[in-house]
Amino acid sequence: MKVGDLVKITASGLRPQIDGIALITRVEERKDSSGAIVQYWAQMAESGHLYWFRAEHIEVISESL
Repeated sequence: MKVGDLVKITASGLRPQIDGIALITRVEERKDSSGAIVQYWAQMAESGHLYWFRAEHIEVISESL
């Protein structure tokens, strides 16, 4: 996944009412106690809110060129 990809949120129960379509706006790698993780920041299409997700919680619908 990369910036500009259109994605669908595939996990349920992450946060209240977070589902639907989003646009990846930023990709960051960070380290925590369990090791390195990649955060995919996505702006939600309906609400405009920005959240971060792990790769297993999102699915690419359309890749950016």
